[in-house]
Amino acid sequence: MQQTQSPYLNLLITGCNGQVGYSIKQYLQQQQYPEIKAIYTDRNSLDIANPTKVRQMFEQNPGINFVINTAAYTYVDKAESEPELAFRINTYAPQLLAQTCAQYGAWLLHLSTDFVFDGQKTGPYLPTDTPNPLNIYGKTKLQGEQAVLAANPNKTCVIRTSWVYANHGSNFVRTMLRLATERPQLQVVNDQRGSPTYAPDLAQALITICQQIGASNSHSYKIKPIYHYANGGSCTWYELAKTTLEYAQINCPVIPIAAHQYPTPAKRPRNSQLDTTDIVNDFNIEIPNWKISLKKCIGSLKNGNLLSKTKT
Repeated sequence: MQQTQSPYLNLLITGCNGQVGYSIKQYLQQQQYPEIKAIYTDRNSLDIANPTKVRQMFEQNPGINFVINTAAYTYVDKAESEPELAFRINTYAPQLLAQTCAQYGAWLLHLSTDFVFDGQKTGPYLPTDTPNPLNIYGKTKLQGEQAVLAANPNKTCVIRTSWVYANHGSNFVRTMLRLATERPQLQVVNDQRGSPTYAPDLAQALITICQQIGASNSHSYKIKPIYHYANGGSCTWYELAKTTLEYAQINCPVIPIAAHQYPTPAKRPRNSQLDTTDIVNDFNIEIPNWKISLKKCIGSLKNGNLLSKTKT
């Protein structure tokens, strides 16, 4: 790839201990882009729901021109019993970040979720489809989307993603690997379909978006307010579990069940596939098929001798 004189990108990344935030950190440390400086924060180093702390972060680090907000309250079922906390992290905090970005002239890339949709659509959801969340988590994430777009309308990009996993952190893939060594068989829901997302793939896409916006030398680079990112193709939770164990060469039967056989406090959409056409076309991003990325994740766990350590 031809080297270009990219502008200096001064990134503030929240949620760096989470799957996507940590993957961004890993990616940038591996690539060592000379034009990128990154500040990595977690809940201990920056309370994004504290106006004073957020303002101090910008004042003490002049020149921040991109914020990538990967911090979120993601306990879907637990949110039903603690909606105030979910709202604080998923709605109020992003709004505060967006307001501060607007004040300092910075861009905000804000991650959201497929759970803003109700699952009634048969095919993949477009970014322009009407949201209708089924649970508290989805409602607080939708309110967060609306809040950030209102607070920093010319320099905010919401990126919805789905079924995120990585070779670190708490996620479905690692949970299946662990349970397969603890139980004689697994029962997994087979009537909910979505698009798995490998966190390192998403991390690379987020940096690419920052680079392209920065390289435009435009104060209001014209992009769509909402994009979707997920790996190519789709599957059910059952299919994801079965393929995970197949790639890991773990012999454990996986039994398909219906969602009503595995009741949860939060209702989930039957279909939450995401259409990624816009993000591919607008940013020339290549998105791998979910099976290719899953195989890469399992290979990484094997190489790191982590398959036996997949704790959640």
